[in-house]
Amino acid sequence: MKKKQYKKLLTIIPLACMLSTPIMIAPATTFAATTQTQAAAIDQAQFENDLRIAMSNIYIPQSDGTSKTYFANHAGDLGKVDATFSLQKINDVQATNLKEVTTLDTMNETIYRNDSNLNQTHKTPSKTISNSNTFTYSNQEGLRIGASNTFAIKGELFGAGFEESVTFSGDASYTHTSSDTYTKSETITLPSQDITAQANGTTHFIDKVQRVEFSGTMEGKGEVTGTIEATTLYMTFKNGSVNGSYNDKEARNHQKEKMSIYDVFAQSKLALPSYLELDKVNKKVLVKQPIKSMITGTLGFRATPQIEFIPNDPKKPKVTMPLSDYQNPVKRAQLIK
Repeated sequence: MKKKQYKKLLTIIPLACMLSTPIMIAPATTFAATTQTQAAAIDQAQFENDLRIAMSNIYIPQSDGTSKTYFANHAGDLGKVDATFSLQKINDVQATNLKEVTTLDTMNETIYRNDSNLNQTHKTPSKTISNSNTFTYSNQEGLRIGASNTFAIKGELFGAGFEESVTFSGDASYTHTSSDTYTKSETITLPSQDITAQANGTTHFIDKVQRVEFSGTMEGKGEVTGTIEATTLYMTFKNGSVNGSYNDKEARNHQKEKMSIYDVFAQSKLALPSYLELDKVNKKVLVKQPIKSMITGTLGFRATPQIEFIPNDPKKPKVTMPLSDYQNPVKRAQLIK
């Protein structure tokens, strides 16, 4: 029987400091008089390396005295990793840039001319428009939004607070159109309005709908899911030695086997990498520090109906006011003299 000697690797390579395609995570460590100001980075290649080392340090005792191990970190036979980083439990997005964008199809206008000395009441026609909400987040390496998320986009828009709730799960109208964009299309009806056509002039009703564009930072709890496939080895270790041997002719050796990422870190004899933690209740691998990603998109709309009144008397000025002011008889009388 031919036996081969194999020494198990027991070291962990430290997390890289400079990485080419990072997933950014917020700083969380504060030292005595020095605060960490730059975000650390987790590179998928570094994570895969840590995962392979962890799998190479799994020992599952067998009834024949051998231990089932995995040949996952050998240069000629690296374990095949299929891993996805995703954002779970997203915090509310603070939009640092909000602006309204008007297009030609978002205007609803009606003109009422009243040459009599009495006010007249009219009802404006309703109008239906199409609206699409889009959310695009930076396509950092391996990063995905989790399947179940509800959060809010918050910000300040022309001096007023803006907040829109977003739910990806439970809302079938949201579609994941690419690797990093969610889209929701909807039809919106602008309701008809009761309008008083002021006497001796022209009342111009303008219902302007402006879509809201935003950009900001999305931050959330990170999770790593997936599997690793590696070669099995059934080894014999004598007297507690880390040097083991295995029978190269046995069929059970050199077989490929998949294991979930959670099970690898849960069963490995090595300590968990410092940037990860295990949720043993839900069997999840979590990233300790929040993952950050930029998010941009178009979200909802703001309707700003207003009235423009043009008196028949050319000596009197044209007056423009919000519809809410015009519908208040006292304010209307103050503005139209």
